[in-house]
Amino acid sequence: MQYRLEERAEKSLTQIFDSVAKKYPEKIAVKAGTNQISYGELDRRSNQVAHMLHEKGVGEDDIVAIFVDKSIHTITCILGILKAGAAYLPVDILLPNSRIKYMLGNGNARFIMNTELAGHEIQQLLAECAIPVVSNHEWNGCSEDDVDWRRGTNTLAYVMYTSGSEGKPKGVMIEDRGIIRLVADEEYFPFCSDWNILQSSTLVFDASVFEVYGALLNGATLHLMDTETLLNGESLKEWLAKQPIDVMFLTTPLFHQLVHVDVSIFDSVHNLVVGGDVLLAKQAGKLKEYNPKIRLFNGYGPTENTTFSTFYEVPAEVSENVPIGKPISSSTAYIWDAQNKPVKNGETGELYVGGEGVGRGYINDEKLTEQKFLTHPDTGERLYRTGDLARWKKDGNIEFVGRADTQIKMRGFRIELQEIQKAVNGLHAVRECVVLCETCEEEKTLTAYLVLQEEIEREALQEQLQRILPSYMIPNEIIIVKYLPLNLNGKIDKHQLAQIKQQQKMQMQQQEVLQEPKTEENKVTAILKEQLKRSVSLENNLYEIGFNSITAVKVLSAFRKQGYAVGIKEILSVRTVRDMVNMVLQKRSAE
Repeated sequence: MQYRLEERAEKSLTQIFDSVAKKYPEKIAVKAGTNQISYGELDRRSNQVAHMLHEKGVGEDDIVAIFVDKSIHTITCILGILKAGAAYLPVDILLPNSRIKYMLGNGNARFIMNTELAGHEIQQLLAECAIPVVSNHEWNGCSEDDVDWRRGTNTLAYVMYTSGSEGKPKGVMIEDRGIIRLVADEEYFPFCSDWNILQSSTLVFDASVFEVYGALLNGATLHLMDTETLLNGESLKEWLAKQPIDVMFLTTPLFHQLVHVDVSIFDSVHNLVVGGDVLLAKQAGKLKEYNPKIRLFNGYGPTENTTFSTFYEVPAEVSENVPIGKPISSSTAYIWDAQNKPVKNGETGELYVGGEGVGRGYINDEKLTEQKFLTHPDTGERLYRTGDLARWKKDGNIEFVGRADTQIKMRGFRIELQEIQKAVNGLHAVRECVVLCETCEEEKTLTAYLVLQEEIEREALQEQLQRILPSYMIPNEIIIVKYLPLNLNGKIDKHQLAQIKQQQKMQMQQQEVLQEPKTEENKVTAILKEQLKRSVSLENNLYEIGFNSITAVKVLSAFRKQGYAVGIKEILSVRTVRDMVNMVLQKRSAE
C-alpha cells in the first residue's frame, strides 16, 4: 500500500498510519522476539497515549522526550506522541549525563517518557532538569477512540541530535513531509505491504526513520532485533534464516565487517541498504559476486534532509568508487563551486540538497540554521548545505569525494572532530591538542595528539572524556607529544604526527616483547591490542579504549581462530580488559 505524490499533501504522518491500520487491523505491525502487536491494537494503544498527553496539555509543535529501546512499547509511545500533535525527541540512556541534560534543555522538552529504562543516576538528573515525567502506567485506562491532532504535513515530527562543530550537539527539526517523502513513494524504492522490514538501527539514529515508517506507513511488518544478535554473525545468520527479511539496513562499517566474517549471512535478505559512510567496492563486489540476486543499495543523506537524499542500487559489476546515486522522490541535489555556480560533469564541488526532506533547521540556533539552510538563488527552493564534496558522473549519478570540513562519519554516527577536540582541550591537564581521523586496514580510528601542561596517565584522560562524550567519539589512541608540528603554511603537519605515532608504537612493541612472557593471558591481550590498534593494560575499561560493536565482531573472529570458544554475548558483557581475559581463560579451562 503506497501513497502517491499527489496524495501526500493532504495526509499527515498519523493519518496515513490510521488508513493502514484500518485496512490491516489483524495484520502483525511489530514483532519483537516472541512478542507481537497487530495494526489494530497498535492503533488503539497509541490512541490511549495520545489522549493522556492531550489531557496534560501537549499539542502541536510541543516536544516530548523519550528514552528509547527496541520494544513495542517504545514504538507505541512514539505514535502516541505524534497523534497528540507533538514531536518526539529520542534519548539514549547510554549517553553521558551532561549530554542528556543539554539535549533535554536545548530541545525544550515539555515532558519525558519511558524513564523506567533509566537508572538511579539519570533519575536524579531528571529531577534537576525539572522536566515532568510521564510514567508508563499513566495511559492505561485512557480512551482508545480514534484521535489525531496533527495538522498536515508541515507539523514537527521529531528532533534528532547530531554532533556539533561548536562543541555542543545540534537538534535537527524534521516535519511529517520529510518522512512521508522518504517512505511513501515507490519510485526510488519499492516498499510493499507484504514485506518484513528489520529495525536494526537505534531510534536516535536517523536510519530508523526509514525502517520504522517504511514498515508502518506501508502495511508491512516491522521486526525488532536486539544488538547482540545483530553483532554476532552466526546468530544473525541463524535469525535471518528463520525469519526471512525483505528490507534490512546496516551502517556501512558493520556491513563491511559482516561480509568479511561470512558473506552468506545475507542469503535470505532480499533488499539490503547500507549507509552512513563510504561503501567500499571490495566488500560490495564480494557480496554481489556471491549472491547476484540480492539487491544492494547505497544510501546517502544528512539528518537535516530526513535520512536519505540520494540512493543507488549497486549493479553486478561494481565500480571502483561506488556512487551515492541520484536524488530520491521529491528531492533535488546541486553541486556548486565556491561562487555557488554549477560545476561541470566530473568536476568537484560542494553538494547541496533540497526538496521536501529538508528540515526546519536547528532548534534554538537561528545563526547556524541561517548558515546551513539556504535559499536557491534562482528558484527560491530551500536547500541544505551538506559540507560534502562531490561530482556528477556522466550517467547522472553522484560520486562522493570527501568532506569540505572536518566532519566525518564513524559506525554510522556523524562526528565533528572540532567537538572532540574542544572536549579534549577542555581537560585541565591538556595544553593543546589536535584530533585526527585516520584509516588503518580500511577502518577509521580517532587519534588525539596532546601537548600536556601537567603529568597525567592516558587512562585518566580517557576516564575524563567518558564523562562528557559518547563512547563512539572518544579517541581510540592518545599520543603525547612535546609540541604540535607545523608545516610551511603554519598548519598542523599530519605527516610528522603520523611518524611520531609510528615511532611510539614501535618503542612500545619492543618493550612488550622484552617484558612479556608468552602466556595464555598475554595471548588474549595481544588479540585485543591488535584489534583495538593500541596498547592495553588489564585495568583498562574496554569502552574507554575504543572497544565497540564493530571491534567486538573482529575480536570474536580472532578469538575463535585461536580456539577460544566464546560468544558475542559474553564479549559484550564484560567491561575491563581483565574481565575479558578472565572470561576467555575460564572458557578455556572448562573445555
